[in-house]
Amino acid sequence: MNPVLSCSGLALTFLLLLGCTQDTQTNDESGKQLDPVLVEYPVVFLRRSASYSVDEQTIQASHEFLNPTKFNPGAAIWLKHNASVLSKATNISDAFFQQYFGENAVFDIKDLTLAPNGDELLFSLKVQFSGDDVAELNEQQTWNIWSYQHSSKSFYPVIENADVANLADDFSPKYLPDGRIVFASTRQQTSKALLLDEGRPQYLAQNDRRNATSINLHVMDDLGQNIQQITFNMNHDLYPHVLDDGSILYNRWDTNGNNRISLYRVNPDGSENSYVYGWSTEQHSINENLELPSRFRRFINMDDGNLLWLAEQEGDGDFKIIPMLLNITDYVEDNLDIAAEEVETTSTQKYPLLSQFNFDFNLVDENLSAYSGQLADLFPMQDGSGRLLLSLSLCRVIHQEKVKTCQQVKDVDAEEYQLAPPAYELWLYDPTNKTQQLVNRSTPSAQTEQTDQSESTNQVVNQIIEQAFVMQPYVAPAIKNTDGNISPELAAENLGVLDIASVFDMDGELDYGSSIAQLQDLTLHNQNDMPVKMVRFIRGVPMPPRDVRNVRGTDFGRSSGQLMREIIGYAPIEPDGSVKVTLPANTPFMLSLVDDNGQRIGRRHQHWISLTAGETLTCTGCHDRNTPSTHGRLDSQVEPINLGAAVSGAFNGGKSELVAEIGETMAQTKWRHLGAQFVKADMQLTDVWTDTSNSAAQPVLEEINLVYADLQTPQPEGVVCFSQWQFYCRISINYPWHIQPIWDLSREVFDPTTLDDENPVVIGNNQCSACHSTQDADGLAQVPPGQLDLSNSASTEQARHFTSYRELMFNDVEQEVVDGILQDKLIQQTDGDGNPVFELDEDGELILDENEQPIPVLTTIAVRNILSTGGARSSARFFRLFSEFDVDTQTVDHRNMLSPAELRLISEWLDLGGQYYNNPFYPQ
Repeated sequence: MNPVLSCSGLALTFLLLLGCTQDTQTNDESGKQLDPVLVEYPVVFLRRSASYSVDEQTIQASHEFLNPTKFNPGAAIWLKHNASVLSKATNISDAFFQQYFGENAVFDIKDLTLAPNGDELLFSLKVQFSGDDVAELNEQQTWNIWSYQHSSKSFYPVIENADVANLADDFSPKYLPDGRIVFASTRQQTSKALLLDEGRPQYLAQNDRRNATSINLHVMDDLGQNIQQITFNMNHDLYPHVLDDGSILYNRWDTNGNNRISLYRVNPDGSENSYVYGWSTEQHSINENLELPSRFRRFINMDDGNLLWLAEQEGDGDFKIIPMLLNITDYVEDNLDIAAEEVETTSTQKYPLLSQFNFDFNLVDENLSAYSGQLADLFPMQDGSGRLLLSLSLCRVIHQEKVKTCQQVKDVDAEEYQLAPPAYELWLYDPTNKTQQLVNRSTPSAQTEQTDQSESTNQVVNQIIEQAFVMQPYVAPAIKNTDGNISPELAAENLGVLDIASVFDMDGELDYGSSIAQLQDLTLHNQNDMPVKMVRFIRGVPMPPRDVRNVRGTDFGRSSGQLMREIIGYAPIEPDGSVKVTLPANTPFMLSLVDDNGQRIGRRHQHWISLTAGETLTCTGCHDRNTPSTHGRLDSQVEPINLGAAVSGAFNGGKSELVAEIGETMAQTKWRHLGAQFVKADMQLTDVWTDTSNSAAQPVLEEINLVYADLQTPQPEGVVCFSQWQFYCRISINYPWHIQPIWDLSREVFDPTTLDDENPVVIGNNQCSACHSTQDADGLAQVPPGQLDLSNSASTEQARHFTSYRELMFNDVEQEVVDGILQDKLIQQTDGDGNPVFELDEDGELILDENEQPIPVLTTIAVRNILSTGGARSSARFFRLFSEFDVDTQTVDHRNMLSPAELRLISEWLDLGGQYYNNPFYPQ
C-alpha cells in the first residue's frame, strides 16, 4: 500500500497557482496577470532515478567526485513552457534518444549548463545498450557533450562525428564568453600528440594511481572543432566553472605529497594556470555538528563577487546540498587570507537562504522537527529579483501509513515513524516576501506527462530533480584577453619561459646571504659558497594503460611513490638566486635545486607546473610547505625580496658589458645580453659575471663540468637529443642499462712507475662487481665485502631485479662462510634486557634438546640498505665512501674509484626515486 500525503501543518507559506490545465498559464486563479518572467521563459530540469537495477540488484545512483565517468542510468531532461505549476512537464530527452540510439538504449545525463542567450543547453550524455551481445558495443561508448536548442526543439552532439566523439570521455561542459566550450576530458589532445615526439606510442596516460585515465581541461568551438588541451595535470583536473572575469576555476587532484584536491584557475588559452584555494582545507565546517569535504563540483557566480558553492556529501545518493558562499578573492584557505595571515573569520558563510530553511543533514537524527528537508539544486533568477528556483524535498515522514510533514510528528515518539523517501519538487522562492511557489510536483497528475501512467507514486517519489533552470538570457562573463602575455615566436616552437626572481627567497625570507644587495655585489659575494648551483627540471613519465603495456610493480623497483621520472634539463642559478630559462610548453614538470655535485638540496617539489605555448611564468621564489604562507597563487605572491638592480649599470664587481636595467634580476640581465637560455643535459657552469681585473672581486666561481660524455658506460637515453635541443628532449636513467654498467666497468690499476711506458703494468682492477661478489678470484665462496653483492645476476629475492639492486636498495641480512658455503649468519636472540631467548612449548616450558639443554632461538643480523629512494642526500653513507677514508674503520680506500660523472649520474637517479626502470617500454 502506498502512503498518502497529508498536507496539513506545513511550516512554509505557499502561493499555489491553481486554475486551468493548458500548457501555458498566464493568469492565477483570480485572473490576475502572472509575472511576465514566469510566463515568458520555459523551465528545464534534469530528473533522475534515485536507484537503478543491474543484474537484478538495486544500486543507488550517486556522483563520485574522483570518478566522474560513473554511469547512473535513468536521467532525463524535462521541459515546462513556463513556471506555472499547471504548465505541463514533458520528458523531451527519452523519446529523442531512444529513436536516435534505439529502443534498447539506456542513458545517463548530467552537467546541464545554460547558454547566455537562454535558448541553448549543454549537457553530458552516455548511452549503454541492453540485450545480448552488446558488451563490445557498450565498451565503445563514452561520455559525449550534447546541445539542446529550445527555439528549434532540437538535440545535436557537439562533436558530430561519433567515432571522434567516442575517442574519449567528454563531460562537464561550460560556455566560455566567446561562445566556445570548456570541458573536462580524457582526450589528452596535446599530451597524446607529444608522446610521439618523445618517442613513445600514442596512448591515453593513466593517473598516478594507475587506475583511471588522466582527465584534463580542453576547449573547443561550438561545432566541436579546434579541440585544444589547456591543462596538463598527471592526475585529474575536474569540474570547470567560468568566473565573471572569463577565467576558469577548476578542481585539481594532486596525488603527490599530501593527496589533495584544491581549486586552480586557468585562462581559456591555458596561460596563468595556478593554485587559488584550499590546499590545506580538507573539510569545511558548515556548523558545529556538520563538516563537508572540500569537493567543489558546482558553483554559481554571485553579484558581489563571491561564489555560491553547492556543498554536498561525497557519494550521497540523495544528491542533497547545502548552499554556502565561498570567498576565494580574499582567502586562500578557510582560515587564511590572501596575505597569508591566519584570521578568525572563514572563507565560507551561510547563504541567506539558510536563515529561512534548515538543510543540516544531522538534524535527521537529532531534531527532525527543525529540518526543512533536502535541497538538490538552486538557481538564482536572472531578473534582479533575488528569487530562487529550488529543487526541494520537504521534510516528510511515514506515520500510520501516511506521508506527513516533519512538523506534524514533532510530538510523536520517533519510534512510531520513519523518514520518507525524498520527493523532489520545483519551487520558486522569493526571499523578500518569504513566499514559495510550487513550479513542478513530485507526484503524477493530469498535468504531468508520463510514458507509463500506471507508474506508482512511490516510483516517482524516488526520483530526484538534480538541476533546474529558467531559460532566460543572462549577461555572459567578460572575455579574458591574454594576447599580450603570449609570445608568438615561443608559441611557434612550443616553448615557454620560467622566470624566478630568487630561489633564495623562501616565503619572503632570505635563506642564504645577508641581503639581495650583498648577493648582487661580487666584491662581497663568493659564488662558491652558494648552497645550490643549478635547477633540475623533471618530467613525469605518462603511464600507459595495461592494454598498451602492463607495467609491473617490480618495474618501479623499491618504491612506486615517484612512478617513473625523466630529466628535462638543467639551468644555472645566478648569484642573486635568479633563474630565467626556456622550457617545453604543455609539459608538466617539477623542479629541484641541486648542488655542484648534482645532488638535490631539500625536499622534492611535488606539484606539477606547466607553461602554455608562448607564456612567461614569473615567480618570486620558493616555498616551505610546512609554513601557512600561500604559494603558487599568482595574485597573492608576497613582495619579492629580489627587486632587481637598484640602479642602471654593471653589478658591483661584475663585468662592465653586462649592464643591468633598473629592476632587472641578474638572470634577466644575462638573458638580454647573452640571449635566451635553454635547458641543458649536462651540468656545466662557468662564471660569466666576475670582472677578474677587479682586485676587489671575490674568487671566480669554480667551474662545474659534469658531462655525460665523460662516462665510460652507456649514457642515459635521450642525451644525444640535446646536441640540437628540441622541446621533446628528455633524459631517462634506467638501472639495468645505466647504473649496473658502472659496477661492471673494468677499472684497471697500473703500476705508477710504468705509467709513461707504452704498455703500463696492470697491478689490479677496481671493478666494483668483481670485488663485491660472493666468489673470490679463485671461484671460492666469500662474504662480499661490506656485505654488498653488486653482481648482475638475477636476484634470489626478485628474479626481475639484478642482485645488486636488491642489495643496494633493500634491507638484507649478514652472511658468513661455513664449510665453504655462503649462508645467512645466525646469532642467539635476546630479549629487551639482553637475556638469551630459548624455545618454549605451548605451555611456556623450555624445550630441551637430546642433551637436555635448552634450544636457543636463533635470528639473523640486519644489514641496512645503503641507497635510499629519498635521494642522494638520503644516501650519504654511500657517497662518503668516495670522498672520505677512515683508516681505523675502513679496510678499502674508495676515494676516486668512481668518477665525478659517475657519481653525478647515480645522484640524479636516486633523486628521481631510484627506480629500476624509468622507461615503461623497456625490452622484455
